[in-house]
Amino acid sequence: MLEQRVIDMIKHHEGVKAKWYYCPANLITQGVGHVLYPEQARLPFAERRNFKIRPEDDRIWTMAEILPSIAALFTIVWTGFRIYETDTVQGWLKKGK
Repeated sequence: MLEQRVIDMIKHHEGVKAKWYYCPANLITQGVGHVLYPEQARLPFAERRNFKIRPEDDRIWTMAEILPSIAALFTIVWTGFRIYETDTVQGWLKKGK
């Protein structure tokens, strides 16, 4: 189970948004940093805001639709913490000191 401090940190830095928004990379995003249109990332930065949102995506998303992206993010963070705690990684970190 994720510690509450990790959950709070993710909420603070990512936030959870039920309506789409532009992330700092100018990508149409919703939920917890879920990019709606990955193909938009292939456009030059300055042209990304010209990308048209589909009418069916221009709405407030339900929590049931947002939860999978939240779960995926928690899984990635949790896996990162577990890898960091392994003896191998800790050995590499101590070796560099």
